[in-house]
Order: sequence, then C-alpha cells, then structure tokens
Amino acid sequence: MYNMQAVVRKGINNATIQFEKLGYIANNLANYSTTAYKSSAFEQLMREDGYVDGAIRRNTLQGSIRTSKNPLDIAISGEGYIPVVSKDGEIQYTRDGALKIG
Repeated sequence: MYNMQAVVRKGINNATIQFEKLGYIANNLANYSTTAYKSSAFEQLMREDGYVDGAIRRNTLQGSIRTSKNPLDIAISGEGYIPVVSKDGEIQYTRDGALKIG
C-alpha cells in the first residue's frame, strides 16, 4: 500500500524523466542537419516499484564521408576525435572536419 507522499514522489520522478526525454528529442531535431552530429536515444525502464528510469544511448556509427571544395576539410574514418582550439584558447574535441583558420 502506498501513501500519498510516495505517489506524488513517483509522479514527479516519472514526469522529470519524460521531460528529459523530450529534451533529447528536441536536441536531435534541432541538430538534424549539423555536420558530424551524433544523435541520442533515450530508453525508459519501469522498475518493479513503479519508478521510471532512463538510459541515454549515443549513436557512434560512422557517417558518410563526402568530398568538399575546402582544402582544410578532413574526415575521420573509424573512431577518434580531432583536437581543436576554441576562441577562448581551450582544447576541445570534435568529429566535424569542416576546419577553418581564425
């Protein structure tokens, strides 16, 4: 038998999980045409106690390699990331090979 506080707690937890799932869906839609974007899948599990748990799965599959007219463009075949320097001077990692100077 559940008390009212447990029912409310489950409802809040499950609503939070659904909100997080919508965030990943929105992010996938917003970045659909972004070069080198890796989509995320959100999987839900219902535990025995009625709580919903979520797991995030990142798509790490190799995308298509296309030729371009930019002589600085590169492509990664297989695993790995390209270290780049941001405008703030920090080293960041990307799989987007559309490089430019400046």
